This record gives sequence, C-alpha cells and structure tokens, in this order.
Amino acid sequence: MRALQLCFAVAWLFISSEAVPLPTPTTYCSSNGRLHVDLHVGVATWETEAWRFHTRAYNGAFPGPTMIVNPGDVLTISVHNHLTHPAHEGDHNLLHSPNTTNLHTHGLHISGEGIADNVFRKCDPEVNMDYEYIIPHDHPSGTFWYHPHFHGSGGLQTGGGMAGAILV
Repeated sequence: MRALQLCFAVAWLFISSEAVPLPTPTTYCSSNGRLHVDLHVGVATWETEAWRFHTRAYNGAFPGPTMIVNPGDVLTISVHNHLTHPAHEGDHNLLHSPNTTNLHTHGLHISGEGIADNVFRKCDPEVNMDYEYIIPHDHPSGTFWYHPHFHGSGGLQTGGGMAGAILV
C-alpha cells in the first residue's frame, strides 16, 4: 500500500507541476568535410520549481549536442568520461558499471568495428576515448541519434538523458 501511495504522489507531482520546455541543444555543423565534437560525460542536475533530478549527461545538458554532417564527411567524437570509480563489475545482463560508458549511433550506415560504431568498446571512468565515423558519400539524408550502449549501464545513462541527434 505504501508503494502505491508513493507512486500516486510522484505521478501527482508531475501532473500538477507546470510543463517544462526542453532546452534547445547546442548544435555543431561540419565544415570542409569534417566535424569534431567533444562529449564530456559527467553528473548534471535538471531542476524546476517542483523537482530536482541528478543524472549523467553529455556536456552538462539535456539533450546532448546536435551534430550536423553531410554525406562524405568524417565525424570524429572524443568522449571524455569525467565520472569516477567505483566501476562495479557484475552480471553482464544486469545493471553494473554505472560510470562506464561508450557511444553508439542509430541509423547511420557506418562501420561497426574498430574506433567507429563499435558497441563493444569500453570507456571506463576517468578515461577518454575517440570515435571516427566515415559518412558514405551516398548516405541518405535523415535524423539519426546517438547514445551510450555499454552493456550494464547503457539503459541507465540513456534513460537519464545521455542522447543526442545526428542530422545528415
């Protein structure tokens, strides 16, 4: 019964508070066939008059930056993981290593190996990691997105707001 009361209280908090508009993300555009973006992973706070939410974020913002590239461009991203240890290791399919991250895109027709869109890469706390995405010359236009995908913490980080758009 107590859990049900808590659920109703939380629901009422969101229903009764004023709508909070999402901020416009920082936008980076390619130039001369290249775009480099630094993504700083850290703790951020999203706050209104009614509530305060602590989470992980890219560059301290929700959502993360929007990246605009053209077919044939090279997009490089440096992930700077400012989160700290402990990096708990546990069952691969359960929540673990909440401060370990990586980067994954959806919709881009790019390599899934090496330093490209490789979901098996691991960026531990207090470590930097570089990515390079070579956008094919015949890549279709569209709106795509990126987010963390490290098994064990990807859901927690993405659900907390670590995501952003890539426009081709």
